[in-house]
Amino acid sequence: MGMYVATTNAYYLKQRRRQRVKVTLFVVILWVVAVVLAANAYWRKMMSEFVDIAEGHARSQITLTVNNTVSEVFAATDYDDFVLTERNPQTNEVVCASANFANVNSFTLQTSVAVQNALSRIDGRVAVPLGTLSGMVLLSGYGPSVVAWFDSVNVAGCNLQSEFVSVGINQTLHRIYVNVQADVELLVPGRRKNISVVVPVLICENVIVGQVPSIYFPD
Repeated sequence: MGMYVATTNAYYLKQRRRQRVKVTLFVVILWVVAVVLAANAYWRKMMSEFVDIAEGHARSQITLTVNNTVSEVFAATDYDDFVLTERNPQTNEVVCASANFANVNSFTLQTSVAVQNALSRIDGRVAVPLGTLSGMVLLSGYGPSVVAWFDSVNVAGCNLQSEFVSVGINQTLHRIYVNVQADVELLVPGRRKNISVVVPVLICENVIVGQVPSIYFPD
């Protein structure tokens, strides 16, 4: 009888140990899954912030390059290079105006080529330390860097645009901008993102006295 009781007790103890092991294993698995899910969510949040930083850097670099290049191309030009005007000799008012299509086409082509060459020389590497992406001030600037590149920067469009602004009685300021569109592919760990950047640059302006004529610039 005593042996039977001892055997029964040993059996139940063994079963209880197995049950505790199963419960412990289940808790450990749940904890690991929770940690993995939390880490994945945190990583996705940091990568989203990194993409925003990398995109902002790419836009800034492209805008600066386009502005500098356009300024160089149009440094020696003025309003009369793009607009042909006829004036009333007595009042000096503009009675007729039209775009100088030959110069417009020539300068937009020069701009496209010059900007494309300048964009091809940009250092497209963007590196941000993980400490900065963590959002913790004390860790900002520390840790290994996450790296992205922006590549395949192409000039997708270049055209002139007019803007008329009233500056007084019977006086209108005519501004001419060159709009440059650059398309870039941003490469970040695990994904790609296509970005389109449109940069308007003021190249010249002139005050028109009298009625404002219609001036059309080709796309």
